[in-house]
Amino acid sequence: MTRELFGTDGVRGLAGEYPLNDEGAQRIGRAVGTHFAQAGQQILIGCDPRESSAQLVKALTEGLNSVGINVVSAGMLPTPGLAYITREHDEFVAGIMVTASHNPYQYNGIKVFDANGGKLPDNTEAIINHLIEEGAPDRGQGNFSEDHNLIHQYEDFLVNSTSGLQLNGLQIAVDAANGAASGLATRVLERLGATVTSLSDRPDGRNINAGCGATDTKALQQVVVDQKLALGIALDGDADRIIMVDHQGREVRGDYLLYILAITNHAPGIVATVMSNVAFEKELTRRGIELVRAAVGDRYVLEELLKTGYKFGGEEAGHIIMMD
Repeated sequence: MTRELFGTDGVRGLAGEYPLNDEGAQRIGRAVGTHFAQAGQQILIGCDPRESSAQLVKALTEGLNSVGINVVSAGMLPTPGLAYITREHDEFVAGIMVTASHNPYQYNGIKVFDANGGKLPDNTEAIINHLIEEGAPDRGQGNFSEDHNLIHQYEDFLVNSTSGLQLNGLQIAVDAANGAASGLATRVLERLGATVTSLSDRPDGRNINAGCGATDTKALQQVVVDQKLALGIALDGDADRIIMVDHQGREVRGDYLLYILAITNHAPGIVATVMSNVAFEKELTRRGIELVRAAVGDRYVLEELLKTGYKFGGEEAGHIIMMD
C-alpha cells in the first residue's frame, strides 16, 4: 500500500480538484470514519477561514455520516486547537482539520489527528489511502452538530498554560495572516496583560496568507519599528507556525527560536530538520547541546522527540513543538 494522496502534512492541493473536491472529501470522510470509529462514535472537524473550507467540511461530514459517524464541528480554529480539543475530549475518536496552512486561498487540505491529538504515522496514512481508493461500505447514518464553545476552551488552555506569565506593559503586534487565529491570538495576549496591535485578522475567505503572516512579515516588521513595539508575532493561516520580529524589526525564524529555547532552558538536546543550517548546529555543539535532525515535517520532528526524550523541536519555517 502507498500513501500517495498524503504529503508531508495531510492531503493538500487546489480546492475543487480531486481529492479536494466533493467526491474526494466524501471518500476521505468515509475512509477516516471507517478506520478510526465504530458507528455511533464522534469525530471532530475544524477549519480555517478560506472560501473553500465550508464546502469541504460539508462533504467530509457527508462521508463520515454515511459510515455511521457523528460529526461535531468546532468551526474556525487553529490546527493546534483542533489537536488539543481532540485529545482532551474522550468522546472524540479522531479529529479532522480542513486547511492548506500557509498556502494561498486557492488551495486547501485535510489533516487527520488520532484520539491523542497526534498526526498519523506513514503506515496509518497508507491504510487510509487504500480505503479512499477502494471505498468503504455504508454503516448507517450519523448526525451533525456544532459546538462553537470549543474554541473558547482552547483559548482558556493557552492562557492557563503560561504558568502565571504576565505581559503587563508589553506592547506587541500580532499578524494572524487573516487565518484561523484571527481574533484569538489578540484575545490571548490581551488576557495576559499585553497591549496588542492586531494585523491581518479580518478574514474574507480570500485574503488568508496574502502578503501577511509568517510567510510575509514585511508589514509586521514595519509596524514594530514605526510604533517602537517590543516585538511582533506572525502566524500562518492555520496558526501552527510562528515567526517573530524583534524590536529592531529583524525576523526571528524557527532555528533562532529553537536556539533561544534551548539556551534559556538548559536543554541537553533539541530536534530540528535537515533544513536547519550548519551554523545553527555548530553553535549548539559549541554549547554542548545535541542537535538531532529529522525529515522535513513537524510530525517527523515529533517522532524524534518521542525517541530522544528531548523537550524542544521544530523547523526553520516556524513549526515549534514544546513537549511540556
